Formats: sequence, structure tokens, C-alpha cells
Amino acid sequence: MNNMDESVLIINGATRINGNTDILIERVIHGANNTGLAPMLIELRQIGR
Repeated sequence: MNNMDESVLIINGATRINGNTDILIERVIHGANNTGLAPMLIELRQIGR
């Protein structure tokens, strides 16, 4: 399968900056990058500011 057909979308709804959710998401992004994927992160806490 071509990696262009695969996507990773991460939506973070946590309000705490640098909390457990952010740490977990950083690890997911790192793993996705290592497999050749380019994940997209949407942080809901930044919407509407």
C-alpha cells in the first residue's frame, strides 16, 4: 500500500498544556513519522483564541 493513501489525524481535546495527553500524542507522532506517515495534529484548545 502506498503511504500517500494512509493518513493519521490526531485531535487533542485536552486543556492542560504539557500534560499526559500531550506526552502521549508526541509519542504517537514520533511513531507515525518513523513509519513514513505525516500526521496532522489539531489542538482544540487553540481554536477560538
